[in-house]
Amino acid sequence: PLTKKSSDQMLESLKLTRYAIPDRVLSSIDTVPNNGRYDQFGPDGLANLTYQYQTDTFVSRPHFLDAASVLQGSLVGLHPNPSLHETYLDVEHTSGLTVRSQVRWQLVSLLTDWGLPVIGSTISDLLVLAEEAVWDHFCSASEEKGVEEGVEEG
Repeated sequence: PLTKKSSDQMLESLKLTRYAIPDRVLSSIDTVPNNGRYDQFGPDGLANLTYQYQTDTFVSRPHFLDAASVLQGSLVGLHPNPSLHETYLDVEHTSGLTVRSQVRWQLVSLLTDWGLPVIGSTISDLLVLAEEAVWDHFCSASEEKGVEEGVEEG
């Protein structure tokens, strides 16, 4: 369920209302006791999808935006930014049409075995060949368009 977040969004002359996913959807049972029926036994900021996917799988806002500090502090390099990582719909007042939207989610899995998979030499060689083929295709396509290496098209 989306909730009204603000009514002061503007797009040119259109007045928009912003709707967003409320924090309670990603809250633990400590914050919202009724979330126990959704198995929200972890920290705030995660939605538990374990039963749906039969594996330790969770969803959160990117960079653990608005999540418990234990999640944000668990990884180096996180920079939660509401303007980049928030999910919302901006709805025009008169027509009720969605004019602008942004959907951002992060899939989180609990990894208990940090060992790297062993890849046989045949599979490894095939992966290298596949990578080279993709790179060659990209380079030839770029040359056909006249794109110089390291320069993006405007």
